[in-house]
Amino acid sequence: MLLLLAGASDLARAYFVGIQVADGARQAALYAADNPGTPASDLMSIAEGNTGSSGSSLAATVLDCPSGRLSVDAPAPTQAPNASGFLYQPITVTCSLPLLTPLLPSPVTIGASATGLVQIGVLTILTPSPLPTGIAGQSYSTTLSASGGVPPYTWGVSAGALPTGLTLNPTSGTITGTPTTDGSSTFTVTVTDSATPSPQTDSATFTLTIGTLDITTSALPGASQGQAYSTTLAATGGTTPYTWSLAGGSLPPGLTLSSGGVISGTESGTSSNANYTFTAQVTDSTTPTAESATQTFTITVSPNPLTITTTSLPSGKKSKAYTDTLQATGGTTPYSWSLASGSLPPGLTLSSSGVIGGTLTSTTGTYTVTVQALDSTPGTPEIATSGSLTITVSP
Repeated sequence: MLLLLAGASDLARAYFVGIQVADGARQAALYAADNPGTPASDLMSIAEGNTGSSGSSLAATVLDCPSGRLSVDAPAPTQAPNASGFLYQPITVTCSLPLLTPLLPSPVTIGASATGLVQIGVLTILTPSPLPTGIAGQSYSTTLSASGGVPPYTWGVSAGALPTGLTLNPTSGTITGTPTTDGSSTFTVTVTDSATPSPQTDSATFTLTIGTLDITTSALPGASQGQAYSTTLAATGGTTPYTWSLAGGSLPPGLTLSSGGVISGTESGTSSNANYTFTAQVTDSTTPTAESATQTFTITVSPNPLTITTTSLPSGKKSKAYTDTLQATGGTTPYSWSLASGSLPPGLTLSSSGVIGGTLTSTTGTYTVTVQALDSTPGTPEIATSGSLTITVSP
């Protein structure tokens, strides 16, 4: 829409005032810059001398308006946007001109208005869940955000409850306070925009965990000498992810602690029944000051279980010398061997070192025995018993 006005003392000059509408984005910018009386030079979407159009529905020109006298007025929407987030909204552009004539007051305001397409967007909460973790007894602050709709927004908890000690600012959407109790809270927040008479709303459910950083692993499994080992440390509270490190002491030889809290490797020490004591530290990701917690652990390295590995014995011949050595693994060497059941062929004996030897004096036949090995573990030696072992004596 264009308006032409000629002042009584300025009949030779025509004043045109209009609005430039280029596209929905420019109208949105114009609406955001709404401040009646603001000079055109401060606005992003309209300026003196600009021309433009929005398809065939509106064409306007701003010409010859003195610097500093162009203003824009885009009042709050009076209807809800459509499903695509668009609405038609009156926007008024005004050029205030002093007409110096005794017949007219000064200044005289002339203006024109047009209906522009304003894209205000569907109101949407942008902040994801879960919210940053808090620590009991320490100040907490995080701000929810939204887009679309007509600012300013109003925030509120519509279901559930915030952790004790925290509040939601209805104007800024900031959750602040000092939480007092560890635990996890789930609640729903609703944001409402300022569109009239039908404001938009959007809701989102959040989880917020409050907890002091704490290592929850209380003890570690023992390791076996020369064997693969793996266990994972655990923690709660603070802000994930966590970073683990060795704060003191030593792990068993061959084992390492990763930043992810995994103790792994193959035990390579030479000492059995040894205790390795160390302090593990976990650090969270709280900003600006990370929280840390430590705990002392002990890993006991034991020998492998004592196992007799001999599963069969060679045959022998009557009146011939015979010798064979029993084998075992694990436990603590040296081993002490003995006969657990049965009888060896006449002429043979079992030594404490595990050697079956002698000269077979018996007649032909089959002799079945079980043997027993005793290791050298101090205090409580380990005992292992074999399966049935058979010696066949032939002529």
